[in-house]
Amino acid sequence: MAGRPPKPTKTKRLEGNPGKRKLNTAEPTPPNVAPPCPKFLIGESLNEWKRIIPLLEEMDLLAKADLGTISTYCQSYGQFFDAQQKLNTQELTIFSCGQILPNPLIAIVRNAQKSMMTAANQLGLTPSARSRIHIEKVERPSDTAKDFAAKRGD
Repeated sequence: MAGRPPKPTKTKRLEGNPGKRKLNTAEPTPPNVAPPCPKFLIGESLNEWKRIIPLLEEMDLLAKADLGTISTYCQSYGQFFDAQQKLNTQELTIFSCGQILPNPLIAIVRNAQKSMMTAANQLGLTPSARSRIHIEKVERPSDTAKDFAAKRGD
Protein backbone atom coordinates (compact mmCIF):
# COMPACT_ATOMS: atom_id res chain seq x y z
CA MET A 1 0.00 0.00 0.00
CA ALA A 2 1.39 3.40 -0.96
CA GLY A 3 1.56 6.41 1.33
CA ARG A 4 1.79 6.85 5.05
CA PRO A 5 0.59 4.08 7.32
CA PRO A 6 -2.70 5.02 9.02
CA LYS A 7 -2.60 6.25 12.60
CA PRO A 8 -4.44 4.21 15.21
CA THR A 9 -7.78 5.70 16.25
CA LYS A 10 -6.57 5.98 19.85
CA THR A 11 -3.66 8.15 18.69
CA LYS A 12 -5.98 10.32 16.58
CA ARG A 13 -8.25 10.83 19.60
CA LEU A 14 -5.29 11.72 21.81
CA GLU A 15 -4.16 14.24 19.19
CA GLY A 16 -7.63 15.79 19.14
CA ASN A 17 -8.41 14.45 15.63
CA PRO A 18 -6.75 17.43 13.88
CA GLY A 19 -7.97 16.33 10.42
CA LYS A 20 -11.56 16.18 11.71
CA ARG A 21 -12.07 13.02 9.68
CA LYS A 22 -14.48 10.34 10.79
CA LEU A 23 -12.83 8.03 13.32
CA ASN A 24 -12.92 4.26 12.99
CA THR A 25 -15.28 3.16 15.76
CA ALA A 26 -14.82 -0.53 14.91
CA GLU A 27 -11.03 -0.61 15.28
CA PRO A 28 -9.87 -3.48 17.48
CA THR A 29 -8.45 -2.36 20.80
CA PRO A 30 -5.94 -4.76 22.33
CA PRO A 31 -5.79 -4.99 26.11
CA ASN A 32 -3.53 -2.45 27.83
CA VAL A 33 -1.36 -5.14 29.35
CA ALA A 34 2.39 -5.56 29.15
CA PRO A 35 3.39 -8.34 26.77
CA PRO A 36 5.71 -11.00 28.15
CA CYS A 37 9.40 -10.21 27.74
CA PRO A 38 10.92 -12.27 24.91
CA LYS A 39 13.60 -14.71 26.01
CA PHE A 40 15.98 -13.54 23.26
CA LEU A 41 16.41 -10.11 24.87
CA ILE A 42 19.65 -10.08 26.83
CA GLY A 43 22.12 -7.51 28.12
CA GLU A 44 21.26 -3.92 27.24
CA SER A 45 18.24 -5.05 25.19
CA LEU A 46 16.72 -6.57 28.33
CA ASN A 47 17.67 -3.54 30.44
CA GLU A 48 15.89 -1.29 27.92
CA TRP A 49 12.80 -3.52 28.04
CA LYS A 50 12.72 -3.17 31.82
CA ARG A 51 13.13 0.61 31.50
CA ILE A 52 10.47 1.35 28.87
CA ILE A 53 7.66 -1.02 29.90
CA PRO A 54 6.82 1.07 33.01
CA LEU A 55 7.07 4.27 30.93
CA LEU A 56 4.67 2.94 28.31
CA GLU A 57 2.30 1.86 31.10
CA GLU A 58 2.42 5.34 32.68
CA MET A 59 1.73 7.00 29.31
CA ASP A 60 -1.14 4.54 28.65
CA LEU A 61 0.54 3.55 25.39
CA LEU A 62 1.18 -0.11 26.19
CA ALA A 63 -0.69 -2.95 24.54
CA LYS A 64 -0.04 -6.67 24.57
CA ALA A 65 -0.33 -6.60 20.77
CA ASP A 66 2.76 -4.35 20.51
CA LEU A 67 5.18 -7.13 21.43
CA GLY A 68 6.91 -7.05 18.03
CA THR A 69 7.38 -3.27 17.99
CA ILE A 70 8.60 -3.13 21.59
CA SER A 71 10.94 -6.10 20.99
CA THR A 72 12.29 -4.50 17.82
CA TYR A 73 12.94 -1.25 19.66
CA CYS A 74 14.73 -3.00 22.55
CA GLN A 75 16.76 -5.33 20.31
CA SER A 76 17.81 -2.39 18.12
CA TYR A 77 18.74 -0.40 21.23
CA GLY A 78 20.90 -3.30 22.44
CA GLN A 79 22.64 -3.56 19.06
CA PHE A 80 23.19 0.19 18.98
CA PHE A 81 24.58 0.17 22.53
CA ASP A 82 26.94 -2.78 21.95
CA ALA A 83 28.25 -1.49 18.61
CA GLN A 84 28.71 2.05 19.96
CA GLN A 85 30.61 0.72 23.01
CA LYS A 86 32.99 -1.15 20.68
CA LEU A 87 33.30 1.82 18.32
CA ASN A 88 34.24 4.05 21.25
CA THR A 89 37.42 2.01 21.71
CA GLN A 90 38.36 1.89 18.01
CA GLU A 91 39.30 4.23 15.22
CA LEU A 92 36.60 5.52 12.88
CA THR A 93 38.56 4.24 9.88
CA ILE A 94 40.32 0.97 9.12
CA PHE A 95 42.97 0.04 6.59
CA SER A 96 41.84 -2.83 4.37
CA CYS A 97 42.88 -4.02 0.89
CA GLY A 98 45.20 -1.02 0.52
CA GLN A 99 42.43 1.49 1.25
CA ILE A 100 41.28 3.55 4.17
CA LEU A 101 37.64 2.60 4.83
CA PRO A 102 35.04 3.55 7.42
CA ASN A 103 34.94 1.22 10.40
CA PRO A 104 32.11 -1.32 9.75
CA LEU A 105 30.78 -0.63 13.24
CA ILE A 106 29.62 2.77 11.98
CA ALA A 107 27.13 1.07 9.63
CA ILE A 108 25.94 -1.22 12.43
CA VAL A 109 25.37 1.77 14.72
CA ARG A 110 23.48 3.69 11.98
CA ASN A 111 21.26 0.73 11.04
CA ALA A 112 20.43 0.01 14.68
CA GLN A 113 19.66 3.72 15.25
CA LYS A 114 17.27 3.80 12.26
CA SER A 115 15.43 0.70 13.36
CA MET A 116 15.32 1.89 16.97
CA MET A 117 13.99 5.33 16.03
CA THR A 118 11.32 3.91 13.72
CA ALA A 119 9.99 1.68 16.50
CA ALA A 120 10.38 4.47 19.09
CA ASN A 121 8.24 6.79 16.96
CA GLN A 122 5.56 4.14 16.63
CA LEU A 123 5.55 3.63 20.40
CA GLY A 124 5.44 7.36 21.26
CA LEU A 125 8.92 7.31 22.79
CA THR A 126 10.33 10.38 21.04
CA PRO A 127 9.65 14.06 21.76
CA SER A 128 8.13 14.60 18.30
CA ALA A 129 5.87 11.56 18.62
CA ARG A 130 4.70 12.75 22.06
CA SER A 131 4.13 16.29 20.79
CA ARG A 132 1.45 14.95 18.45
CA ILE A 133 -0.44 13.32 21.33
CA HIS A 134 -2.79 15.42 23.46
CA ILE A 135 -4.13 13.71 26.54
CA GLU A 136 -7.04 15.46 28.16
CA LYS A 137 -6.83 15.59 31.93
CA VAL A 138 -9.67 13.77 33.62
CA GLU A 139 -10.62 14.91 37.09
CA ARG A 140 -10.37 12.20 39.68
CA PRO A 141 -13.46 11.64 41.82
CA SER A 142 -11.54 12.54 44.98
CA ASP A 143 -10.50 15.89 43.45
CA THR A 144 -14.08 16.65 42.45
CA ALA A 145 -15.33 15.76 45.93
CA LYS A 146 -12.74 18.06 47.51
CA ASP A 147 -13.73 20.90 45.16
CA PHE A 148 -17.42 20.36 45.93
CA ALA A 149 -16.71 20.32 49.68
CA ALA A 150 -14.61 23.50 49.38
CA LYS A 151 -17.43 25.29 47.55
CA ARG A 152 -19.94 24.25 50.22
CA GLY A 153 -17.61 25.41 52.95
CA ASP A 154 -17.05 21.98 54.53
